[in-house]
Amino acid sequence: MIISEFSGIAGPEPKLKQTRSSSRKTEFESPHPEARHSAMHKPRAGV
Repeated sequence: MIISEFSGIAGPEPKLKQTRSSSRKTEFESPHPEARHSAMHKPRAGV
């Protein structure tokens, strides 16, 4: 009983968390990689 409930809670939780993280990462990594790289390279090159 406890395992069944845990399996159900642990099942949709990681999937929902991963889906949300994936969606957020995709939106953040999509328009950010170049901007982040440029920002990281600019200060490094300047220094």
